[in-house]
Amino acid sequence: MPIRVRYKNLANNDCTIRPTPLVSISSDLNQTAAGDILGVTYTITLTGKLLPDEGTPYGLSNQTGQVYEFHGVPNPYPVFAGPYNSFDNNISHFGNKKPPSQKVPEQQAANSIMMKQRSLRELFANHGQRVEITDVEFDSGGIIVFPRVTNISFSEGTYVTSCDYTITLEADLLYTTAGLGTADADGMRDQSDPLFNTRPLKLDQNFVDEYGNAFIRDFTENWAIEVDEGQGEVYNLNDDTIERVYRITHNISAVGKDHYAPNAAGSMVTRLTAWASAKKFVQARLSYNPKNPNDVPTGDIDGTIDHSAVFQGYPNQTGVYNPASLPAGHPLPNFLGKIGAGTLDLLDDYGGYNHVRTENIDETAGTYSVTESWLLSRQAAYENYSMSISSSTSDPFVKVGINGNIKGLSATQANSTVYGGKNWTARNFSDPNSSFFIGAQEINGGDQPSPYFLTRYESALEYYNKISNNQFFGVGSLIYKRANNQTQVQLNSEPLSVSLGANKIAGELTYSLEFDNRPTNIISSAISESINVSDTYPGDVFSVIPVIGRPTGPILQYIGGRTEYKRDVSINLIMDYTKIPYDSGRPSLLLLKPSVNEPTATELANLLESLSPANEPGVRKYFISAPSENWEPKTGNYSFNLSFTYELDK
Repeated sequence: MPIRVRYKNLANNDCTIRPTPLVSISSDLNQTAAGDILGVTYTITLTGKLLPDEGTPYGLSNQTGQVYEFHGVPNPYPVFAGPYNSFDNNISHFGNKKPPSQKVPEQQAANSIMMKQRSLRELFANHGQRVEITDVEFDSGGIIVFPRVTNISFSEGTYVTSCDYTITLEADLLYTTAGLGTADADGMRDQSDPLFNTRPLKLDQNFVDEYGNAFIRDFTENWAIEVDEGQGEVYNLNDDTIERVYRITHNISAVGKDHYAPNAAGSMVTRLTAWASAKKFVQARLSYNPKNPNDVPTGDIDGTIDHSAVFQGYPNQTGVYNPASLPAGHPLPNFLGKIGAGTLDLLDDYGGYNHVRTENIDETAGTYSVTESWLLSRQAAYENYSMSISSSTSDPFVKVGINGNIKGLSATQANSTVYGGKNWTARNFSDPNSSFFIGAQEINGGDQPSPYFLTRYESALEYYNKISNNQFFGVGSLIYKRANNQTQVQLNSEPLSVSLGANKIAGELTYSLEFDNRPTNIISSAISESINVSDTYPGDVFSVIPVIGRPTGPILQYIGGRTEYKRDVSINLIMDYTKIPYDSGRPSLLLLKPSVNEPTATELANLLESLSPANEPGVRKYFISAPSENWEPKTGNYSFNLSFTYELDK
């Protein structure tokens, strides 16, 4: 049985080892402790004998480096190839055509054997060489491997008559010769035949298809879920109850194997490094992984993967896999089938956010690992806040301050375009009532709807809008309820002061608000209001008569009667001037004046009526002096002044 080795992958270097060594092939299933099959490792052992004057490689003289002379004239004469030109690339030597004998002096027999050892070591000095194990006749019906060389050893001895050797090879796939073409009359296969027509054995092919040409020695994978105490609390917006935040961590690491295979043209052998094999395996098991077996990407024989077949998924905030609500080929992350259900029962209500991945490559060790994590939360943001209550004898109002920090969460996956990756970021949450719904957008010039995941800052802002009643506050806002529940007095639902801070990069929003129990504004649209009522009551009517030289001053003379009753009313308002267009037109400057703009006009009229003495007991008549009004549209300052003069019936 000739053993054909294509040295350095050159077509003119078919090297045949003669005498033919014994061949043994063992198959070891690579399995995990859980019984998962990782593939097959084939160990090919060549056990042969080197003769000083027979077979190939030919013996070389250590003085000249040339091949020893042959007995007779070989027909045809050897065409030397391979390391040190010590192999015969002329014919395959099937039948009675064997390598010619050499004239090796007896005293140089050991030298010839040692030079043959040197040629064999050089022949197997590189991994991934093409090795053919075929029948003698016409080189057919055998197997082809592209192995890793693990060992070559020579037996001890005097090396006078012979030397035994053992070569151990290791391969991941065994190829059949089907599709390799037919042999010529001399037994040589047509070297132009494409090598990519070789086919792996069935068991090997299944593994190749499943893991996309990933060849590994071992792998570890673990999942963990824990309460994340460092992330703050998430509050149920319906009842302000505290909900926990959980963190899911997924670690997967693989040790790969160097793998060699012909390229698509069959002209070169390509190497898939150990770490690259590990990477392919790990990526095939990551969270955003096809669940439909028909969607599993297949690898070509050259080790490439058709990435167009890889679909990416995303977490669902409900944790329920509903194919109708998901775009084609976008399943849920596979942690939904791994962890978080049964023991904790979280996935019906919790969604996965802030997906993070870290990867580590060790090229020397041939390893590749990925760690990914999610935050599990019922809300798309979590919050920490603190409150303080103060009062003083100089201020009649009770003040409640509330300071909070909101950190947004995002359902965007780690390899999305948002973070500089290549994965499509659109999602299919088309429910307008969903907190994630944005609206329809064009994708790549198309007209398909593409609601997208909110960024972390957008989620934080949305959360703040929910708890602040879209920043209008009032009795219905959650922030006001928190503050009001801390005191025995009823607080004004409009904050005394509001301060916001934003960090879009970190996805955080901070707020600081202060409430007090000041009376509610009478003018509803006023930012602030001041109402002053000044009453002047009747006094004596008298005259002052100056007297020259009178040491006690003028003479005061009562002349009878009393002065009138007077009431001065002053109303000062600060309106939201940002709602007034900055132009000089009458509609913007005058028609938005509080006294002519509803509902402020009616509220002002009602306020003045309530302050008028007209309806007070005993008022017989009253008169109104000319009122004055001042309006500053660009600052929102408004004032109204009015004076009443009245008399009582007694």
